[in-house]
Amino acid sequence: MEAEKSLEQHAQEWEALAKAQPDTPAGQHRKATYHRAAESLRIEAQTGVAVCACCYKPFGRGNSIALGT
Repeated sequence: MEAEKSLEQHAQEWEALAKAQPDTPAGQHRKATYHRAAESLRIEAQTGVAVCACCYKPFGRGNSIALGT
């Protein structure tokens, strides 16, 4: 069985995907999204708290229609 990857390893995979994006408007948008995903994983690794890749708020602490809060 393969060893579980660390959050940093997952962040590095997102960074690699970002680097592979074409220099087009869509590629630039994906690149920014992938960088934010990587940063959110690094924040979780440092703090132990999972955060949103869009706003970096901890999950469950913002307004969410899906969660009814």
